[in-house]
Amino acid sequence: MGIMKVDTEILKKTVRCQHGFECLVNESSKCLSMVIERNVGGKFLFANCSNNLCHYHMHFGKSVICTCPTRVEIFSKYKK
Repeated sequence: MGIMKVDTEILKKTVRCQHGFECLVNESSKCLSMVIERNVGGKFLFANCSNNLCHYHMHFGKSVICTCPTRVEIFSKYKK
């Protein structure tokens, strides 16, 4: 699929990314390997993930809540 495009305003909101936006250029990044269970109003994602991959993840039962603006946008646009 190649490089994914995300609006500059979304990238500016992603101030706590500790992986250098690897998800935008590397389809095999750990972030993109998360299985997304549900998109909640375009605000956050429920994912099936055993690791805490970054500062935007919180454990919620057996799921992870991902609040990363860039990851939410990637899922909304590309269903990845």
